[in-house]
Amino acid sequence: MAHGIRPLIPHFRDKEIPDQLIKEIEDRNKNRYKYANQFIRISYLSLIFVGCMVVADGYEGIRFDLSDPVIITLLGTALSTVLAPTYLLAKYIFKHDGGGASNE
Repeated sequence: MAHGIRPLIPHFRDKEIPDQLIKEIEDRNKNRYKYANQFIRISYLSLIFVGCMVVADGYEGIRFDLSDPVIITLLGTALSTVLAPTYLLAKYIFKHDGGGASNE
């Protein structure tokens, strides 16, 4: 299992990589994907909530009325609330991880 990470660390190609460093990198990667899944669930729930509000506003059988500027603000805020953290999360998950080694 530890041998899979060795080729990914260019700073240690000709050197022995400490097992502790490999374990630290693997733990960080597990945490990254755990938090990514949690963020995706929260994003889905918030988008479903916004979608339900917009559908409820358009449905005649429910007495729920939002003005057009409120709907536009709601959709714009929901979009920016999902897109900005998604970009940051993707940048965090797929960043180059040298395991704390200095870049030369």
